[in-house]
Amino acid sequence: MPATENHSNTVTDVTTTTQSRPHPLTDSSTTTRTFRHPPYTYLHLTLLQPESNAPQPLDALTARQHIHAALTAHLGLHGAAVNVDVLRTGPPATKAWPPSPAAANNDGDSNADSSEDTDCWIRVPSQDENVVVGALATWTGRNGVRWVVRGRGSWLGGLR
Repeated sequence: MPATENHSNTVTDVTTTTQSRPHPLTDSSTTTRTFRHPPYTYLHLTLLQPESNAPQPLDALTARQHIHAALTAHLGLHGAAVNVDVLRTGPPATKAWPPSPAAANNDGDSNADSSEDTDCWIRVPSQDENVVVGALATWTGRNGVRWVVRGRGSWLGGLR
């Protein structure tokens, strides 16, 4: 069955190859498992703050408050009932190596580039994916604060 854009029909194949003995005449066995309906969807978000305000680093509590405000504004009490797990806030885990000369002159100051400190990764139930993305994309908070959805998928490892 081919993978489609409809999330409920997404098919993910995982193949595991095992070999009992390292012998050239022994065949290896292959096991295939298919996860037809992943239970969660992962979203990579960025909080955009107006240039007039000094950008503040994003913490999990602030992220949850902004996400809750967006869902409540979009869907009322139904939006407030959507289960959202904030997995991580801050800069992306993967950095370019070797670091740039500007980063080397930082002397370990992790908040020097605060534009990356507004990233957030969340987990939502798969059936609520489109509702959450719609609510976050259309919401504008106090002082022009808003969310940008940078990525989404069935596996957290696929998001950057």
